Amino acid sequence: MSKLGAPSPFLDRLRDLMAHKGLSLERLATLLEVAEAGGISAAAPDNSNQQSLMSRQLSELEQFFGLQLTVRTGRRLQLTEDGLSLAQHARWLFQGLADLRDKGRESSHSPLVFGAGDTILQFLVIPALTRLGSEHRFILKTLANEQIERQLIDGSLQLGVLRGQPTSDRLVARRVGRWEWALAVPTALTRPGDTAESVLLRCPLALQSSEPQFVADVLDDLGPSPLALRCDTFAQALQAVRSGKYVSVLPRVMLRDLPEITMFPTLESRGIDLYLAFPPQGLLARPTLASAIDAIDAAFRDT
Repeated sequence: MSKLGAPSPFLDRLRDLMAHKGLSLERLATLLEVAEAGGISAAAPDNSNQQSLMSRQLSELEQFFGLQLTVRTGRRLQLTEDGLSLAQHARWLFQGLADLRDKGRESSHSPLVFGAGDTILQFLVIPALTRLGSEHRFILKTLANEQIERQLIDGSLQLGVLRGQPTSDRLVARRVGRWEWALAVPTALTRPGDTAESVLLRCPLALQSSEPQFVADVLDDLGPSPLALRCDTFAQALQAVRSGKYVSVLPRVMLRDLPEITMFPTLESRGIDLYLAFPPQGLLARPTLASAIDAIDAAFRDT
């Protein structure tokens, strides 16, 4: 803390910032509303007065910062890199203010938004979250890796599980596990001395085929094998195995506590570490984030 009367570089910058017109919470809220809606008309449909106000507020923000914050792409209004950076700061600011207001009202904190792939959510995240106390609340979103990184950076997400380390240096990550594969075979179809290759010679194969690269990886690792059943999701492929008639290559995490299924290791070179990722500024903006990260990290390791 500065001594009374001592110069404060932060206060000097704050006074300089607020000496100019054009910055306000209302204007920042407008930026977020327009960005989420994809345009001014979409943010305020059938309200020309509100649209005019929003347009003026965005112009005032651009004049204040001396930066172009939005760009029109067809009918959509998108944020520039500078606009995305400002939106990120604004989201964390509003989320932190909402948490502080909730604390003053002795109400529950706003939920943390948590993104991961569908299978990771079903078989890792949700079981881990059941081990947490009631003080932590979440909204879950099914997203691909690149979407998780992008939304963590722009502040739409507070937490995400990534397959592999983040590609952006604007994120922090903790390793929480490993994504591994197995050939899942109904135990009733197995024979003594079986290998993955011998099983595939006599058993029909069901695969999640919505990702062509995954299918290519399986066939490259196990050798050519006709697909008897193509599935949209891993959950569908698991149901095929549980019917007792098919085998499939599935994430090992889906096969825990299923005694009716025997696992043969496969795709070992294609295993990948899982990381719990978050933006470091979120630890300051959301007081509940740090404790949630520690609790989720511990729960993942126990799951």
